Amino acid sequence: MALYHHWLWGRMYTEKYTVYIYDFVANEKYDFKRLPMFGLLDNETGQVVFETDGNVVNNTVLEEQKEVRREFPKESHYVFNNADGSSVDLNITWEQEIETRDMYTKVPDSMKQQFDAMAIAPIYMRYYAKGDVTFNRPDAEEPVKSSGDMIYEYAYLGKPDPRAKV
Repeated sequence: MALYHHWLWGRMYTEKYTVYIYDFVANEKYDFKRLPMFGLLDNETGQVVFETDGNVVNNTVLEEQKEVRREFPKESHYVFNNADGSSVDLNITWEQEIETRDMYTKVPDSMKQQFDAMAIAPIYMRYYAKGDVTFNRPDAEEPVKSSGDMIYEYAYLGKPDPRAKV
């Protein structure tokens, strides 16, 4: 828990693609470095048709989760641009909270002191979401867009810090 500030990982299934995303953001000690892993699989062939080479931009719209009083991304927009000219736009909007685990405020004071010493305040969320993905290939005439359902987890281990870009 002391290594990462937060992460999102999930799977989305559309008519055309299976989407896997692992978006890890390190803690302050590692300058909040983003470590993205992203793959797009063609459902017809089972082949990986896109995987990120690490160039990603993420924009979020935050919403406060009332129970834990911390803001989480209600909407996430990822753009993965690869050096070969291919790219993927991924939009995620959570529709329903499936699970909330407050692993900080609901622990004994002795455990909270240990978390504070490590500068963490772990909270875990699981969501059902809707999403869409647009795949752009340099050799294709038009981008391919597909939408579907997604389950994803958001582990928010660090304390709120705008430099982490939740």
